[in-house]
Amino acid sequence: LGEFSNVPGEEVASDNFGLDDYEPEFFYPPRDWISAQYSIDLTFTDMTYSQDIFYFCHIHSTMSGRIKLIDGNGDLVSPEDVPELSDRDIKNNDFDEECGSFGLEPFQLPNELCPSTFVCGQEDAENEAVSTFATCLDAMNCAMLHGMTTGITSQSALALFIHQMIPHHQNAVNMAKSMLKSGTIPCDYDVDDLESSECVMNQMMLEIINGQNFQIQTMWNVLAAENYPRTDNCEVSLDDNGDDGNKPPMMGKKGGKKSSGGGKGGGKRFRAS
Repeated sequence: LGEFSNVPGEEVASDNFGLDDYEPEFFYPPRDWISAQYSIDLTFTDMTYSQDIFYFCHIHSTMSGRIKLIDGNGDLVSPEDVPELSDRDIKNNDFDEECGSFGLEPFQLPNELCPSTFVCGQEDAENEAVSTFATCLDAMNCAMLHGMTTGITSQSALALFIHQMIPHHQNAVNMAKSMLKSGTIPCDYDVDDLESSECVMNQMMLEIINGQNFQIQTMWNVLAAENYPRTDNCEVSLDDNGDDGNKPPMMGKKGGKKSSGGGKGGGKRFRAS
């Protein structure tokens, strides 16, 4: 796929590097592309460069990878991993490794920014897969609650929408990845019946990961294009009574929301007035 080549003896000058040819295929159902073979030969022409290079993915939000260069003898140009990949060159922690997620460790419960639980009855879980998934969901929802507590610094409905929607999408991606990691919806796309519940949900998880990660990157690009900040978080801590200390504005005489304290552990709950 693509026309450009800088491989010695096979040079082709073209603006078609193949990205627009193969990238859309990763949105297809797995059986449509899983049997295909993808490869690339890259000739790095700057012989004075002695470190690593990187790739980034247009589909999977913040996913980047390190590319090690080799010389004519097949030896690594740089045995060390240099340069660093900024804030993306992050090693996952044990909690995220277990959940199959990213960035959730700071949001494990208990957490002063979140209710005592999002998944009730965890003590009654009859198997480890359900118990682990519930614990992961608690952290995911705490992260989303924190991420969707935003300001209106930009004075823009568009910016506010994006600042609210990105954490929502990130939560969906983490949920889907964690569901796949749980091993409860296996699907062998080469042989299994794709109409089985496991395969239907397995495909859906992949569609969520691909589709919503792509949308996250699109929204980040819009924020950058409009010179809006990438995030606009604010913190609202819950006290022991479940009261955040802020009264939401009333929408008319009968509309709006009133905060309703209570709940075990000072959970944050609301009821329509």
